[in-house]
Amino acid sequence: MSSYVDWSALGQVVLASVVVGAGLPALFALGLRGVFQAEGRIEGRSTDGETGEALAPPRRVLGTVTAAVCFVIVLAAVVGGIVLIVRS
Repeated sequence: MSSYVDWSALGQVVLASVVVGAGLPALFALGLRGVFQAEGRIEGRSTDGETGEALAPPRRVLGTVTAAVCFVIVLAAVVGGIVLIVRS
């Protein structure tokens, strides 16, 4: 049966489909979480709840950087896929 199935090619297709099919949506979701963290809306409020003070700037910067990196990776994958389709 191994003469009919190229197991190496099948493994590559399965790996690519898992990365693109599950990895990119997961990165997009992580980017959205970063946006909400940067806006201070992860817990449903823009303050810490006890003292009413705004969230610390490092946490907002971390959320913004996380969102930017995730969205750039997703955008690069989408553009790369479109270029690959157009070239063929």
